[in-house]
Amino acid sequence: MNISKKFMKTIITSSILFSSLSYAQPATDNTIKKLNSYFEQCHLAEQCNGSFIVAEKGKILYHQALGFANHEDDQQLSITDQFDIGSISKQFTAIAVIILEEQGKLDLDIDIRQYLPELPYQGMTIRHLLTHTSGAPDVMAYLTGLYRAGKVKAAITNDTVIAALAKEKIPVLALPGHEWKYSNTGYVLLASIVAKVSKQPFSEFLEDHIFTPLSMNDSVIRSSAKAGELNNRIYGFLTNIDGSRKAYDQIPFFDLTGLGGIYSTTGDLYKWDIALQQSKLISNENWVQATTPVTLINGKSHPYGFGLDLDPIISGRERIGHGGHWRGFKAQYAHLPKNEQTIILLTNSGLDDSVDESIDAISAILAGEQHQVAKANIGRTLYPIFINQGAASAKKFYLDAKNKTPDNYEFSEQELNNLGYFLKKVGKKKEALVAFELNHEAFPESINAIDSLVETLLELDQKHEAISQLKLAMKKFKDSKVLKGWFTKLDI
Repeated sequence: MNISKKFMKTIITSSILFSSLSYAQPATDNTIKKLNSYFEQCHLAEQCNGSFIVAEKGKILYHQALGFANHEDDQQLSITDQFDIGSISKQFTAIAVIILEEQGKLDLDIDIRQYLPELPYQGMTIRHLLTHTSGAPDVMAYLTGLYRAGKVKAAITNDTVIAALAKEKIPVLALPGHEWKYSNTGYVLLASIVAKVSKQPFSEFLEDHIFTPLSMNDSVIRSSAKAGELNNRIYGFLTNIDGSRKAYDQIPFFDLTGLGGIYSTTGDLYKWDIALQQSKLISNENWVQATTPVTLINGKSHPYGFGLDLDPIISGRERIGHGGHWRGFKAQYAHLPKNEQTIILLTNSGLDDSVDESIDAISAILAGEQHQVAKANIGRTLYPIFINQGAASAKKFYLDAKNKTPDNYEFSEQELNNLGYFLKKVGKKKEALVAFELNHEAFPESINAIDSLVETLLELDQKHEAISQLKLAMKKFKDSKVLKGWFTKLDI
C-alpha cells in the first residue's frame, strides 16, 4: 500500500469510527470489538506503533502488537518484544527499597547520608527520594554537558552521579519536604542505596527479588556491557514527514539505573501489575503507604506515592500508575482500581503520543462511554497530498479537516512548520509556501510561523510580499529580535 492510499484509508476509517461511537454499556464481546477497532484506527492514523494490553478483573481483553520493530526494515513487532519502559522503572526501584525496609535493612526516615556519606546534602531521607520531595538537584544537565564536551570516556553510571554531586555540590531544587519536584537524580540515589545495603548490583537485586519470583523472564536492566542479554530487544525511531524512519535509540555510555533503564514486555508488566494488586512482594500495609499521596510540610498533598503517579486520568477516574518517555520509547502503565482495570501501552516511536491520550480513550471504551479516536498527524497526512495532488488539493483538504473533522487530526504548529521545511528539502518550494501560509494563518501569534513564511517568500523572489508580512507582524511584535533582524537584513 503506498503512502497516499494509506492516508486516505486512515481518513475514511477515522470518520466512520468517530461517527459510530456508542454511549450504552457494552457487553464484553462488544467491548473487545471496540478495543480492536480503536487500536486498528490508531495504527492507521500512524500512532499506536507498539505493544498493548488491556485487562479487567483479571481477564485480558486485548493483547496485540502493531507496527515496526526498528527504523531499518519492515520487521513487525510482537507481544514478546522488549521495550525500554522509561520511568515506569521507578516503581520497581521503590518496591526494591520497601523490600529492604521490610527485611529490616534500612529505614525510610533516616538521613540518606547514613548510606551515602559522601553527599553534601542535609535532611534528605529515603522517603523524600521516593516521593520526589527531597529537592535533589538535577544532575542530568551537568552530565549532558560533559558528554557534549567530549569529556565522557567511559559509561555514565550511578557512581558518576554520586561523584558529581559530591564534587560539584550542585544546589538543591528545594528544601526536603517543602516542595514536590520530580527528580531523576533521587531515583539514581535510591538504586545506589539498594545496591549498597543489599551488597549486590541493583540489577541483580531486581532479578533475585522481583523478576525471578514473578517469572518476568523478559525483563532486565539494560547496560552497554550487557545489551546482548536482550534477546527480543526492539529499537526506537522517529518518523519523517514522508513516512520514512530514522534511528532514535539509546545514548552511548548512558548506564544509569533506578530512574529508568528497564526493558520489559507488556506480558511481564501485567504480571507485575497483578503482583502489586495482590501484595505479592510487599505487605498490604506498605502497598497502602506506597499509593497514598505525599503530604508536604505545609500540609498540602501531591498525587504521587512511592514511584507511583496517583493523578487521575483526564476523565477524572482514579489511577495508580506511571508514564515513561525516553528517546524513541514512550510508555504508560495505568491501573484503575475502582473497576480493576489495567492498561499497559508501550511504543518505540518517538513521535507517538498516543500512549498518553489512549489511556483516557480506552477507559471510556471499558465504561461504555463516548471516546475520541486517535488523532492523525496533520503534517504527515498532508505531505502525500501535496506531492501527489498539488498544493490546491492539500489546502482544500486542510481547511475541510479543520472545519468538518477537527477532532480527527492533531493540528500542530510544529508539524506544519516541519511539513513546510520537508517540502523545501525535496524541492517543492511553492508547495512549502502554502504550508507556511496555512501555519501563519492558524497561529498568527507565532514568531516562528511568520519567520518561516518570510524566509520562503524571499526564496521565491516575492520580496514585496515578504516586506508586507513583516510590517504587519511588527505592529504586533515590536520587540521581536527575529523580525528586527529581517528589517536590518532587508534594509527596510
